[in-house]
Amino acid sequence: MPRWLATFVWCLWLSTTASAQPAAHDLDALLESHNPELRAQGLGFLNAEDSERISYLKAALTDAAPVVRLSAAKVLSKSPDPVQRREALEVLGDLVKGPEAEVRSESVVFLGGLGAEADVAVQRILVALHKGLLGSEGVDTLAKIGTVRAVSGIANIVSYSDEALKKSAVVALSQLGVKAQSEVEVLIRALEDPVIAELVLDALPKIGGARAFSGIMLPLRGTDKKLKLKALAVLRSMGSQAEAALPLLVRVSEDADPEIRVAAEGVRATIQKELLLEKR
Repeated sequence: MPRWLATFVWCLWLSTTASAQPAAHDLDALLESHNPELRAQGLGFLNAEDSERISYLKAALTDAAPVVRLSAAKVLSKSPDPVQRREALEVLGDLVKGPEAEVRSESVVFLGGLGAEADVAVQRILVALHKGLLGSEGVDTLAKIGTVRAVSGIANIVSYSDEALKKSAVVALSQLGVKAQSEVEVLIRALEDPVIAELVLDALPKIGGARAFSGIMLPLRGTDKKLKLKALAVLRSMGSQAEAALPLLVRVSEDADPEIRVAAEGVRATIQKELLLEKR
């Protein structure tokens, strides 16, 4: 039976009962069903602190059906027992590399909701991303986990050949802000990649720090007109925070390209105006 159909049948049955929690005999029937979808549904009603049925959850972690392992791992990830939680997280990590796309997606999204506690699954998520088994949802989960290992993993994705993934990685680093300062050099090197260079320039001021600021100014010393204009736009958006760029902007305002000159003068004027207002 397809997963969606099993879920529909089960929800229909629930709608005819007085409570969403099935009676004990009905729950036992679900847990012992030959249908993995129904077993998974039954496991979802269990509590990791229910000593009477904990054996079902432990056994389900090694069930042949990925959907059953997923359901059990989600419940046990909330166990008060740290050993059981770790086992559940490892199972969830294995599922993100598994053969069923729906289970992979549900597993990785669930891991993201656990935050830093899911650090144990980071390497498995990275493997799945490298193999093309996950998309941007994998990068999003790494950002939500937010540990040093996760942030480093996101930085590695910046150099992937998959355009969508590396764009997601730059955006994720941007959203991490100061937590991504250790990976600024990766982003500065990525300014040479035309696919993500403009995204990188948008990310650097959000990450902050002296090295990130120097990265924003780097294109102004180059020859790529499009990137120069983007860097100028970013500096303008920073206002008085871009004061250190004023000496370089003086030189850029003498550029051979009139569009660059006008843009540079405009940025200088914006920065200087904000500085004057702040002194009042």
